[in-house]
Amino acid sequence: MSGPTGAKRCPLCGAALVERAGPFGRFFGCSAWPACDYTSAPPRPPRPLPESVGRLCPMCDEPLIYVDGRHGRFVGCSNFPRCRYSERPARPGDSGLPCPACGRGTLIARRSHAQGALFHACSRFPACHYQVWGLPLPEHPCPRCHWPFMTLQRTRKGQCVRLCPEADCAYQEPLDAEACRPLEPREGE
Repeated sequence: MSGPTGAKRCPLCGAALVERAGPFGRFFGCSAWPACDYTSAPPRPPRPLPESVGRLCPMCDEPLIYVDGRHGRFVGCSNFPRCRYSERPARPGDSGLPCPACGRGTLIARRSHAQGALFHACSRFPACHYQVWGLPLPEHPCPRCHWPFMTLQRTRKGQCVRLCPEADCAYQEPLDAEACRPLEPREGE
C-alpha cells in the first residue's frame, strides 16, 4: 500500500485514494476503507497504432494490418468487425512457392533432425506430406518434364547440381561449387 495520491479523491466520500496491490494487479482504493469500498482501475497506457501490411483487403478494399491476438500475430482487415477477413503472416523460411501436391499450402524451409540437411515441406503438414530435399529454384522450371521448379542440391560425392524433384524425371545439371553456398548452414543454425 502506498501513500495518498496527490489530487485524487474518492467520489463517494471525498477521502484520498491510495494505490493498492490485489490478486489481479494494481488498483486505486479509498483510504477510508472499510467504511467506503470505492475502487478504480489505474489508467491504461494508450494502444500503439496498428502496423500496416501494405496491401488492401481482398473482400472490402480497406488496408490490412498486423494484429497481435491471443494465439499469436496474424494479418487482419482494418475494417474489423464489419469485415472479418484474416490470414496468417508469412512464416520465416517460407519460399512462397505453392505446394505442387495439394496446391493450397506453400513450401517452408526446414532442417532434418539427424544431419541438419535442408529440405522444404508443405505448410499444411500433416494434411499434406509433400517434401523436397534441397533449395527450390522457382526461376528454373525443368526443361524436360516442365515441373514448376528445380532444386539446388549437393550430391554424396560433394558435387553441386540443379535437379528436377519429380520422381519420374531424372534431369540434372552440374553446377560449380559456388552455386551451392545457400545450402551451407549459417552461423547459429
